[in-house]
Amino acid sequence: MIWYKTITVIEILRNLGYSVHWRSNQGRIGKHENVPTIYSRICDTAEFYFSNGNDLYKDDVLLGAEIPAEKKLAVFYHLMGQHGLFRERYPDQYDVFTSSLYKDFPLNQVEPRRTYDNATLFNDYVCSELMQRYQDEDAIVFYFPDHGQDIFDVDPDFYGHGRPGNKESTAVGSQIPFMIYMTHCSQKKHPAILCRVKAAADTPLCTDEFPYFMMDILNVQLIDDDM
Repeated sequence: MIWYKTITVIEILRNLGYSVHWRSNQGRIGKHENVPTIYSRICDTAEFYFSNGNDLYKDDVLLGAEIPAEKKLAVFYHLMGQHGLFRERYPDQYDVFTSSLYKDFPLNQVEPRRTYDNATLFNDYVCSELMQRYQDEDAIVFYFPDHGQDIFDVDPDFYGHGRPGNKESTAVGSQIPFMIYMTHCSQKKHPAILCRVKAAADTPLCTDEFPYFMMDILNVQLIDDDM
């Protein structure tokens, strides 16, 4: 199967009658931004909140993103997350993990570790608030990053993206959290889906398989063109 000749998740949702919207706190144009921007263009609406100013890509800007009121709605929130310099990924009030908590680590690891933990704490807050936005709706939220981070897992002097060519580092960078949040309304209306989600809670999943996983939850049946 050639990936660029296959239907996208966005197209699947639109074919199912969903109004699909893209809200991003990453850039619209750039080396790493061009591909996501292409996907955003096939949504019904797309808005970008990226700024080169002094806000340093704070993801909480997405909490104020306006979403059209639609009966069947799908929204993609594209966060900056913990990309780049960790210290630039959270406001001062989330600078709660201090150096004293990392005294058992080598000195060169203290600042990266504590700022990464602060950035993760802020990321958790933003994601929680986005999920709570739909708490009174019949909604299911999927959350997953594009990659993990090698935080001194393989090399005591290295942190960042998993390094190509290093199997151990690549493996660490490939391990990401995947979470499904079903609102109370959704749990009551779809008990069978809730049971299946709970049963699969500890099952490893490659994000390449997400479109099929999503379609399975939405009870979408695939038709083989060769049949």
